[in-house]
Amino acid sequence: MVADRLTEHWDIYNHQFQRIGDRQRHETLAAGEFHLVVDAFIFNAAGSVLLQQRVADKINFPNYWDCSGGLGFGGRND
Repeated sequence: MVADRLTEHWDIYNHQFQRIGDRQRHETLAAGEFHLVVDAFIFNAAGSVLLQQRVADKINFPNYWDCSGGLGFGGRND
């Protein structure tokens, strides 16, 4: 089973950060459409950064080391 949930819904925004619709993850965005993504770089007092290894069944960059992060799921405001 692939780790990516291709049927999850994303809110779609324009250049002015106005919500203009939604798409499922597997659907292609048109020019000028964007979805929200968050990356978090966590450092300790010594300056080391916390990384996580992506799972082997991710569609993009399986097993690569990555920062923590995620995306805004459709219909949520928390």
